[in-house]
Amino acid sequence: GPVVVALFASESLGPYGAIPVNGGRLNINGAVLARAAAGLTDLRLYGGGINVNAPVTANGVSIPSRLLVGLDAGALQTGVKGRLTADNLYISAFGSATAVDVATNAGDVYLTNLFSDPTSPPPAPTTRKTINLSLDNSASDRVGRIHTNTEVTFDTAGNPTVKGIAFNDARFQSDKTLIFDDQLAASRMALNVANGAARFNQPILIGQGALPASFGDAVSLKRLADAAAAAGKTLPLPQFNGKPTVGPNAFFAARAGLTFSGGITFDDPDVPYVTFLTDTDLDLGPGVFSINPLKQDFLAQFTSYSPGKTVHIENTLPSQLDGLGPYFTNDLHFKKLPGTTLVFGGALGPQGGTAAPGSGPLIIGANGALNVGGQNAFFVSNGPITGAGNLVSTGFVAVGTPPAPPVPTTPPTAPGATSGTVAGSVQGTMQGGEGAEQVAEQDKEKDKDKENVDVADAGEGDTDGVVDHKSNTGQMCE
Repeated sequence: GPVVVALFASESLGPYGAIPVNGGRLNINGAVLARAAAGLTDLRLYGGGINVNAPVTANGVSIPSRLLVGLDAGALQTGVKGRLTADNLYISAFGSATAVDVATNAGDVYLTNLFSDPTSPPPAPTTRKTINLSLDNSASDRVGRIHTNTEVTFDTAGNPTVKGIAFNDARFQSDKTLIFDDQLAASRMALNVANGAARFNQPILIGQGALPASFGDAVSLKRLADAAAAAGKTLPLPQFNGKPTVGPNAFFAARAGLTFSGGITFDDPDVPYVTFLTDTDLDLGPGVFSINPLKQDFLAQFTSYSPGKTVHIENTLPSQLDGLGPYFTNDLHFKKLPGTTLVFGGALGPQGGTAAPGSGPLIIGANGALNVGGQNAFFVSNGPITGAGNLVSTGFVAVGTPPAPPVPTTPPTAPGATSGTVAGSVQGTMQGGEGAEQVAEQDKEKDKDKENVDVADAGEGDTDGVVDHKSNTGQMCE
């Protein structure tokens, strides 16, 4: 028959099924398996800080299983060998909960700030709970669906109010397709889907946070700054709190396509930076928006997910695609952005910044010229770049060329020794799994997850006078 297993960590246990009072820490160091031969398998964990250092599995046979985690304080974390497995995984973070950093194998994941019986429709949220989130569903061999109880509304001036679950730092990783069925609100967000697509069915709100610099393209931003300076131009490059930054507000990477059916809104008075990496389709839905009507400076970077793929830049989508890589077009993408600097190609991979631009070809305007109005455009690749003159703009347009290798001034003095230096490698890793950062630590170390790197220090020369400055005083409304 049905199986219900509940593990509590609390100073005072209430009646079965009630929320624990003054929840204590729950450590799981051995495997836990709940399995019903028939009926529902229901496994529940409750605690004020939960460490999962071994597999925890709710195995459904005839009915999809359910694993419910109630976190009323501290962090929910899975260690190197820990994983939460169920058909339906419910994570409720409330009280003084701070972070969720988990590896999962789940079909549906529900994230809320309310503790309620999952068999009943959840009540509408009246308050907001903000946590750090890292969810790695790479172990799942099925399409994953992410559900939240987030509600975002805007007043007549365009200022947002967020209720339900919200995220300071939100990171998602999966091997298979991820579908987000509800609204999302995060100060900053990183997504990596290795062998599937990502689809957001509702609007996304991204605040004024900046991901670590390892997620950004320091090499290409530096080349852009140098090219603009050489031309006597001053461009609005990415900023965080009024200072130049390499870390983007949002990093979206999915090999088999990115879909934003509800669009993306940025609540950032500085210069937002967003990256899109895919080998197939990018659908921006209604578009990308900036809340501040007086500050429409924006940088968007478009490139392939896989190195070596061809990046096509066209006015409209051709009737026949060559299958060699993604198409980014004026009508489907560039016109749906605020006043923007567009970067194509560059030194980005699925895990963030790399040491050098990829070698994939960039083909511009193979089917005719495209006019992007006043938008700036910059093309970067160590591979062939053809047709740059087909992009027409009243803004700044340039092609980034690979830097010349250093010339030795003295011969090597020992076997293997070389002269000159190589620009530092910037590489990042998504959260979750062995060797990953812990988002709970980010909460404790306030500025680590806002790592900012001046473009001038990215390793390829000077950028005097390239970046305008503006302080950031905006906040996401409660």
